[in-house]
Amino acid sequence: TTYYWRVGPDNGSLGRDSGRIWDFRTMDEPMKNDVTFFVCSDTHYGRSDNKRLNEETIDMMNAVPGMQLPSEAGGGIVRTPRGVIVNGDLLDEPNGVRGKGNWDDFVKDYGLDGSDGRLGFPAYEGFGNHDVEGRPDRETPPGGYTRWGIRERNRLRKGITELSPDSLHYSWDWDDVHLVQLNLFGGDGPEDVMHVDARMHDPGKALEFLRKDLERYVGKSRRKVVIFQHIGWVDGMSDWWTPEAKQRFYDVVKGYNIVALINGHSHGAGFYYWQGLLTIHDGATARPESGKGDFMIVRLADNELTVVQRKREGWGIIFHKKLSD
Repeated sequence: TTYYWRVGPDNGSLGRDSGRIWDFRTMDEPMKNDVTFFVCSDTHYGRSDNKRLNEETIDMMNAVPGMQLPSEAGGGIVRTPRGVIVNGDLLDEPNGVRGKGNWDDFVKDYGLDGSDGRLGFPAYEGFGNHDVEGRPDRETPPGGYTRWGIRERNRLRKGITELSPDSLHYSWDWDDVHLVQLNLFGGDGPEDVMHVDARMHDPGKALEFLRKDLERYVGKSRRKVVIFQHIGWVDGMSDWWTPEAKQRFYDVVKGYNIVALINGHSHGAGFYYWQGLLTIHDGATARPESGKGDFMIVRLADNELTVVQRKREGWGIIFHKKLSD
C-alpha cells in the first residue's frame, strides 16, 4: 500500500503554499513460494568515494519495491525483498585502523536485520579477496575485520539453517528455496587457489560445508538451490581457482536442482552458462570511475526465474525463463 501526504501551509498575508506531496510504501505481505531478493557485491569501503556511492545504491534498493518491472521481465512489480546478499569485497582494506573504520561504515550502511542500518532489508554478506588481503597489525583480529565481523554477525543472524565450524559459511531457507553463502569460492583448501597467494585466499573448506549442507537440507527433494560466492565460475577473473577444484564443485552440485550460481569479483554484470548451470555476475554497488552503482533483483515464483539489473539510469540486463520441474 502506498500512502501520500501533503502539508499546505497558510502564510497569512503571504498566501497559501500547496506544499510538496510525500509518499511511502508499506512492505508486501509475504506470499509462500514467491521469493524476491536483491544481490550485489564489491562495495569496497575505503576506496575513493565508495561510501557515498554505496549510500546512493542502498537508497535505490530501498526505493525500488513497488516499481513496475519491464515487460521483458514478465511484468508485474518488484516485491519487497526477503533480503540483500552482498557477495564479497566489502572492504578495500580489512586491516588496521583503516580496516576498522571501513568495517564500521559497512555495518552502519548495510545493517544486519533491516532495522539497524541505512538498508531497509536484512543483509547476508560474504567475504572476497580484498577482505583477506593486506598485512594485519597486532591490533587487527585474525583474518581481518571483515571475517571477524561476519563471524560475529552470523551468531546474531536470524533464520540461519546451518553454520560452518568456523562460523563463516552459512545457509538459510526462504520457503522452497535453499540458499548457501560460500564466501570466497567453493573450494577445499589452499591447493585450489591459482595465480594469487594460496594461503591468504584459502576457501576454508567451503566445498566440504556445501556437500554436507546439501545432503542434509536438500537431499532428493528437488528443492531450488541458489549458491553465492565472490569469485566466479566462468569469465571475469574466474581463473583464481583451479579447474580441478571447479570439477569437484560440479561433482557435488550436479545432482541437485541448482537454479543459479551468483558471484561478484568481476564488477561486471552478465549471465553465463557453466557446465549447463546458470551463473550470474552481480555487478558492483560502487563504480568510482563513473560515479554510479548497480545490483540485481532476483525473483523465484510460479516456477519462473526472473533477474533484472537495476542501474542509476534505470533497468539494465534481464534474464527471464521458465524453470523445469
